Amino acid sequence: MTEQPPSVSSYLALQIDLPDNATPIEIELAGVRWVSEQRCGLEFIRISPEMANRLGSFVSLVEHTS
Repeated sequence: MTEQPPSVSSYLALQIDLPDNATPIEIELAGVRWVSEQRCGLEFIRISPEMANRLGSFVSLVEHTS
C-alpha cells in the first residue's frame, strides 16, 4: 500500500523492509502494472540474484506460516 500511488506504466526503484529488521530488499527497477486506490501491482524487472533469493526466502516463510 502507498499513500500516493504511482501512475500505471511508470517505473520505479524500491526497498522492501522486512519484519526482522534486516537490510531492506532492493528492487532496482519495477514497472507499475495496475493501481486501485492505495494499492498497486508491480512487476520486478531488475533485481540482483542475492535480493531475489532473500525475497523468495521471505515469501516461502510467509506461505508456510499462514
